[in-house]
Amino acid sequence: MSAARLRIVAVAAFALAALSTASAAEVPAKTYQPGKSYEENGLRWSDRFSRFGPHTYDCPKREKKCFNDALVIRNESEGDLRCAISVMYPQPNDAGIANVEGFEVIGKGKERAVIQALHVPEKMKPVSFGSKCTALPALVPLKHPAECKLQKVIPPDFADFYPAISIRRNEQGSVVVEFTAAETPGIPADITVVRTSEHPDLDAAAVKLVGKMTVSSPCSGQRFRVTIPFELRD
Repeated sequence: MSAARLRIVAVAAFALAALSTASAAEVPAKTYQPGKSYEENGLRWSDRFSRFGPHTYDCPKREKKCFNDALVIRNESEGDLRCAISVMYPQPNDAGIANVEGFEVIGKGKERAVIQALHVPEKMKPVSFGSKCTALPALVPLKHPAECKLQKVIPPDFADFYPAISIRRNEQGSVVVEFTAAETPGIPADITVVRTSEHPDLDAAAVKLVGKMTVSSPCSGQRFRVTIPFELRD
């Protein structure tokens, strides 16, 4: 049985935390630096460097305007990808802009800004950026007798569970959570993350959300999964 999908969507602009103090003239606009296309081991994806701005809030000293930078990944493969990503800046630098590295899971056919550096001076450009992706292995399906379906899911208000710090960091991704349902309606037991979003705060939020649900199954002790996509919309 495939995992049920429960969607959390936050309507937010890039670097939402700072946007509340921005004027209308500072609403982010995108400019692009050409990236690369990759084809390895039957997988296809592309990346490009994106610069959002300019804006005038929280800029480094002596800088009248600055930008928010991101690496945009497009998954052109037939399945989900786990990508190692990086944006590297001249080091050291007076603005205190650090290199940014991490991992992201990109769904099939998805394009997403997956890593960001905030308040970058206009003259500062990355010395390199790139990505290396591998296929995300499929989870072993859970086996359910026909009569042991998840009978009831009463979700809470999803939007309350998107961590504010994750929105500020532009963190997105899906978390697959597994749990045990009892025969009588109640909260799930033995909640575990079986597929990470690559963001600990999102993983923790997914566990917290599932812990607030009400579920039941005719077969006490049966394990089930839900997939919880955390998404930001501009």
